[in-house]
Amino acid sequence: MFWRLLSYLGYILSAVFLLLALANFIPQSPFKLVVVSSGSMRPALKPADLVIIYKTKDYRPKDIILFSKSGKLILHRLVNCTAGRCITKGDANPSADKSLVARQQIIGKVILAIPWLGIIINWRVFFPVIFIFWSVWLLFSLVLILKNET
Repeated sequence: MFWRLLSYLGYILSAVFLLLALANFIPQSPFKLVVVSSGSMRPALKPADLVIIYKTKDYRPKDIILFSKSGKLILHRLVNCTAGRCITKGDANPSADKSLVARQQIIGKVILAIPWLGIIINWRVFFPVIFIFWSVWLLFSLVLILKNET
């Protein structure tokens, strides 16, 4: 019974991550997966953390937002917004960012951070590894379920 529940939990988690991964490639999707690449948001976010970004119109001070600046994606904390311009700051940085961020540059805000999962989910490098791992794990779970039913 324990193995069956564990297998079902694995199926659910796999489906959720697969849907989020697919949503990452759909431009209109409100969800994005991003791997933290710098230490500017320590201690809240560390390099190799995986964050789930949600696009909304409601951004408030203290939210951690993802925005695009000069072709780069940046995760920083929102300090304040006035007249469509926002002040941001990395938690580990001594002062606020020098340039303001326009509301149109904001991609979304962090709704969930999963420590270290970004090491595994670096799409360009580890996608085949993830696919093989999940395939083997799902196959193993299916074998356990079929074995317990006979």
